[in-house]
Amino acid sequence: MALRIFFPLVGDSLESGIIIDGPDSSYVVKAKFVGFLADLKEHKTITEWKGTAGNVCCLLCSNVWKPTVGEREDGAIGLDCPDPRKFRKRTGAQVRAIVASLVVEKGRMTKTAFSKLETDVGINYCPHGILFDSSLHGLYNPVDHTIVD
Repeated sequence: MALRIFFPLVGDSLESGIIIDGPDSSYVVKAKFVGFLADLKEHKTITEWKGTAGNVCCLLCSNVWKPTVGEREDGAIGLDCPDPRKFRKRTGAQVRAIVASLVVEKGRMTKTAFSKLETDVGINYCPHGILFDSSLHGLYNPVDHTIVD
């Protein structure tokens, strides 16, 4: 909701510029959304990401698999991995693909099976959440706009 207040789909927007009348002249103010600065708990709230309650427990990494210890042949690593070079950065497109799969599978799977899927992919199904709002895709990238304090 906050993104749509400052960056609405139609009308005045910080992206296109808004005019602020001052006592001596008018000013055009523009802004670019660069992310949400928050701790990990709040990023979970913003995105419906599961965090360590999910098996893919990192929103930013594509290969961290919580049940893994060490490194697997397929490149998956566990939470115990001390080498930052082995962490693969996830893309916004990968997160959007996960969200799309949740939307498709929600109506097909039993409640128990779907809950397991959410745990496996690390994201909760939230149809009105920021990750599920396709109108925000041009403005919000869940990977690039996650700034951890």
